[in-house]
Amino acid sequence: MENKLLTLKEAAQISGYAPDYIGQLIRKGKLPGKQVYTNFAWMVGEQDLKNFMTGVRQQQEKKISQKNKASNRLLYLLFSFGLLLIFAIYLLAARIR
Repeated sequence: MENKLLTLKEAAQISGYAPDYIGQLIRKGKLPGKQVYTNFAWMVGEQDLKNFMTGVRQQQEKKISQKNKASNRLLYLLFSFGLLLIFAIYLLAARIR
């Protein structure tokens, strides 16, 4: 498949990122890109941009999944503590009678 080159402005329209941010990603080596027009303007491959966006989306989903697992563990601990507290109150009430 051909990896059509996009200007940063075109890449921004596709990705929703600002053109400057895309240029920053290229300069940091996180997104493949090429300097054109006598090393002045950056361009990025359309497929490279889509691959990057897919990777970012997967990382975000992984983080959300990890946060959900942590939240579920916390809820389980709070629920268990609540049951333990109720049981302790029940035993104390039974002892008072």
